[in-house]
Amino acid sequence: LPPGLAASPPSRFVRPVLLSHALRYRRWVPAARVQGNSRVPLVQARVAEAFFPEHELREARGGVCWGSEGRVDDVGVGSPRIGGFREELDNSLVRDLIEEGPVADVRRPREVKGCHFTRVEPEPVPSPYLIAASPSCAELLGLDPKETSTAEFLSVFSGNHLLPGLTGWATVYGCHCGGQWFGQLGDGRAMSIGEAIHPKTGHRHEMQLKGCGRTPYSRQFDGRAVVRSSIREFLASEAMGSLGVPTTRALCVLGHEEKIQRAWYPESKEKSEFAGRPHPPQMLKVEPGAVLCRVAPSFIRFAQLELFWKRDDPENFFKLADHAIAREYPWIKEKVEKKEITRVEGYVELLKETAKGQALLIAEWLRVGYVQGNMNSDNTLVGGRTLDYGPFGFMEKFDPSWSPFTSDPAKNFGFLNQPRAALVNVIVHAQGMKAMLSRLIADEGQDAKDKLDADIQDAVDGFGVAFKAHHETNCRKKLGLRKHDPSLWSELLSLMGASDVDFTLFFRHLAQASVASDPNEALKTLADAFYEKPDQDKWKIWMARYMGIVKEEGRDAKERVAEMNSVNPKYILRNWMATLAYEAAEEKKDYSMVAELLTLLSRPYDDQPDAEKKWSRLTPEWARGHPGVAFMS
Repeated sequence: LPPGLAASPPSRFVRPVLLSHALRYRRWVPAARVQGNSRVPLVQARVAEAFFPEHELREARGGVCWGSEGRVDDVGVGSPRIGGFREELDNSLVRDLIEEGPVADVRRPREVKGCHFTRVEPEPVPSPYLIAASPSCAELLGLDPKETSTAEFLSVFSGNHLLPGLTGWATVYGCHCGGQWFGQLGDGRAMSIGEAIHPKTGHRHEMQLKGCGRTPYSRQFDGRAVVRSSIREFLASEAMGSLGVPTTRALCVLGHEEKIQRAWYPESKEKSEFAGRPHPPQMLKVEPGAVLCRVAPSFIRFAQLELFWKRDDPENFFKLADHAIAREYPWIKEKVEKKEITRVEGYVELLKETAKGQALLIAEWLRVGYVQGNMNSDNTLVGGRTLDYGPFGFMEKFDPSWSPFTSDPAKNFGFLNQPRAALVNVIVHAQGMKAMLSRLIADEGQDAKDKLDADIQDAVDGFGVAFKAHHETNCRKKLGLRKHDPSLWSELLSLMGASDVDFTLFFRHLAQASVASDPNEALKTLADAFYEKPDQDKWKIWMARYMGIVKEEGRDAKERVAEMNSVNPKYILRNWMATLAYEAAEEKKDYSMVAELLTLLSRPYDDQPDAEKKWSRLTPEWARGHPGVAFMS
């Protein structure tokens, strides 16, 4: 503590004064930590400027912090400041929505009702260190990428300290799985720590730490994340951003010295008797811990709104809907304020936008061969971005129903089943919106009710219309055609499904095959995309038809190839690539492969010939069917 206060008795001064100002002032100081127990958080309090003048905070070098059992631990005083973040920070969710009231033990698992979030601070981690940071994501926040190598950056984004004026919070939400309600969930190991406002563009991005400790929604789990899963999500987030697929982004992944126990699979160099047979993890492993910082304009999920519908809480439902509109679709708010549309129509517009956003997102997943794995409504963002990279995968050998998620044996969330799964989420979401809006028009007569029914149905139907338009455009571009040919596309997928062919390599090579002189030459160009030699006769028939359409359209070859290469990536994050990267990080603390893949995947459509042999290739033998690579929980 600053001079003059360090010796104050904790029972008479430190705790009462610091904690009594916790909700009023904007300067943060660590106040207590118990030695040797990483589960006990720093007690942080906002302290009045009058008690802690700026010069004292600058001059302070450290102080005595009292633990709950009288032990002490030296910690630094004051909160870190990071260049670019000094003035451009906000907490709009905390300011606009309802906070849970005071509780004795904020981390105790419980039902949380009548509010949108719980104020909770990250639990500190020992000796945080940088594994990787994304320069492009840093720039998105208005942060100089050089800042990611500073001690202050490590302190903030490990969750050990918060930036001045900010607080941590976790939101409460529910979950629909395939249309079935599963009750309350919530941010069980993620806490948001504020919004960065870009100093030039004014764009806002909420910063969320994943793996930074327990919340009321952790149930009986530890609230932590491991290096393995954090590296996977970090690389996937940034890869999807570079592919042009709507996604949350990842600023950094930090490791620390706390060890975490998780159920997982044998390492890549170990053989498994269950290879090729999808199953849940069969062994407990002790893994290094990590904290991931992911960012997005908002993290508002379908399941947040659905929770208040299911709890029959219209007040908090509409508060959250208003907040979602303000952050994701501000033009709707403007139209309501100008009385161009009614309040009810504004909420219907929100539903329409979320439905269209899901349609575009799924069409983009299919374009790049991505499978989310878990498509419950708690993994579905109102803003239409990919969220929660858990049991995901980029499809390698084409299989129309492929999914790596072992908890989905029926493949309800498989590759070509994803549009249907997303539509189920939209339908359920629309049911909740209709139920809540019916309250607002209860006294307006039958005509108003009929109009609401029709508007809600239009919003749901809009998903199919938008998906068809986006998907068919993507299919056309992947083939380099001027006009989409549904039967040609359908025949191709049937042929691919009957062949052992790599999805990404096939479409990338097809650009060059499209300029071949005849089907035989074209198939030679495609040869490296097949795991096994295909049925030449059937492929020649399809290729002859395709090349005939290309010739008939008469499109400039360079223009066609350029368009095809702009939508068919050469490099994706194959699961075996991520495995090699995280195993090197776990076993050797070698993060060079993470950096190499981050650079590679930042330019997924470029040829990058030096990387071709290593990364643009068929699945290696060791990874085919290997647990934790070909499938996972």
